Amino acid sequence: MIRLDEKWQKVVESASFLFLPIANPHNGELFGVEALLRGVEKSGFTSLEDMLDEAYRDGVLYDVDLELRKAVFVKFSELQEQLSKEGAAHTVASLKLFYNLDTRILEMLDYSPGNTRQLLKEYEISPANIYFDISERHKFSAYASTKNILNTYKLQGFKVALDDFGSGHSGFELLYHSEPDAVKIDKFLIRNIKQCGKNRLFCTEIIKLAHIRGAIVIAEGIETKEEFYTLKELGCDLMQGFFIQKPSKAKDIRLALPHIKELSEDDKRVLDSDVSHILNQLLRPDTVLNTEPINSIVEKFQKDEQTTMFPILDANMQPIGIVTEKSLRRYIYSQYGLQIIQNQSAGRHATPCPIADINTPLEDILDMFANHDELEGVIITKEFRYNGFLTAKSLINALNEKNLKVARDQNPLTKLPGNTIINEFIQKATIDEVSEYMLAYLDLDNFKPFNDKFGFRQGDRAILLFADTIKEEMAKYKPFLGHIGGDDFFIGYKAEDNSIVEFEETLKSAIKKFAQNAESFYSKEDRKVGHISAKDRFGIVREFDLLSASCAAVILGFDKKNITPEDIIYATANLKKAAKSSPEKYASLR
Repeated sequence: MIRLDEKWQKVVESASFLFLPIANPHNGELFGVEALLRGVEKSGFTSLEDMLDEAYRDGVLYDVDLELRKAVFVKFSELQEQLSKEGAAHTVASLKLFYNLDTRILEMLDYSPGNTRQLLKEYEISPANIYFDISERHKFSAYASTKNILNTYKLQGFKVALDDFGSGHSGFELLYHSEPDAVKIDKFLIRNIKQCGKNRLFCTEIIKLAHIRGAIVIAEGIETKEEFYTLKELGCDLMQGFFIQKPSKAKDIRLALPHIKELSEDDKRVLDSDVSHILNQLLRPDTVLNTEPINSIVEKFQKDEQTTMFPILDANMQPIGIVTEKSLRRYIYSQYGLQIIQNQSAGRHATPCPIADINTPLEDILDMFANHDELEGVIITKEFRYNGFLTAKSLINALNEKNLKVARDQNPLTKLPGNTIINEFIQKATIDEVSEYMLAYLDLDNFKPFNDKFGFRQGDRAILLFADTIKEEMAKYKPFLGHIGGDDFFIGYKAEDNSIVEFEETLKSAIKKFAQNAESFYSKEDRKVGHISAKDRFGIVREFDLLSASCAAVILGFDKKNITPEDIIYATANLKKAAKSSPEKYASLR
């Protein structure tokens, strides 16, 4: 039983909580909420940190924390009940709660595991819904013991998130020891990220590293549309901040955030094109009407020596061509040249220029440059109207940006597409009403004991073997193969010439072949007995089967009404256990 003296009891009773929504930037749906403690000033503290420091010095930090957890769970339970009235039951049931864990509670003499789980039972909250946010604010006194305690939390079903990553100096050490389920990028790296290449570089590397370790990435402190789009482009899985929604009471939290969904819908229109890269590099030089006197054009060139051309448009903003300073030189510098052209219009001196719609692939625009001599650039139109101009330099920048995006989202080990492109594929599959799809999640069985016993290098080789086996065996179908991180993969197939059933059978054969090929990693004795001895998460030596792979798949027919990416994830998660126990290592849902 928790007993606090009168002083600390009053502190706990005066405290209140707000929820900070955490949303999926791809569809605007609520992933979870972070609990933010408020009201400690009423008890005479200058800040939350001040209150926690004093509780630590008084030796009551753990007791205070448990009382606060109880209060949060009450509020979270109320939030779940409220949201259940407006959304699907499984969506509400999967809602996550992020709770800031002061790691110094592990140093308290009265610390004991199991209390949180008991509290959750009282409020019918699953441990899988709880993320404990830990940060490097208080350096762990002993990483080994702390790692064991965090491991115990994870074995009980809780998840661990690294908070404020990138704000201090020992974050990578903490990442190494804690093996987190999520990494939250600190707002220090988010500010002005569109303009600051250094911040983009650091965020890119953090996202890569987190995804390699199989952790999701959350961008903190999103305050502007530019930050939202940039972090989405870099591959962040989730976002929180004032732009998403300010800290709010439970009654103001919704399952869907309309403004984020709207931005996502706008962004979806360019997922399969190069529009975003073109827009980022599009130039908008001054234009002239085709009816404008050529004399005024000459004057413009004379006033601005840096300008070498003007796009020429008609009254409907449709491009005619361009007029160049070079094409007018013989008139400008001849004795009677200006008199000859003074009554002529700009349209009469238009030089043909390639025109491309904004949805034209960048590679096709590049071909325009390759097939024209002394080309000034390409006019870009949208719905046949002038939109801007691409020079050779801006085209190269756009192509480079596109290549960097592809490289950024590739898994560094397998070079396969990562989470952002996987999410885009799933999103497209759920709204495509003219095709059937198969969406499947695959992972390696008994990978951790294999990795622990034989080392990371052999673990990487096993992951590469799996990726190569799937690619080779499924090559004729040309499926989409992605690498979520660690030993988790995704495969998507849009049924065209071949049926879903045929694809399924081939995939089952590929999974079987991987298991056969993976035997080469083991000794003759291991293969003979069919297992290895290794330590489990509790440090107890036991037997584990040899490496294999399992697959949980969802088949989408033509009618996809009201099906969301979250429905796919929920369905495959439930199928995983059945897949692992199946002789074929495969389970599907239609």
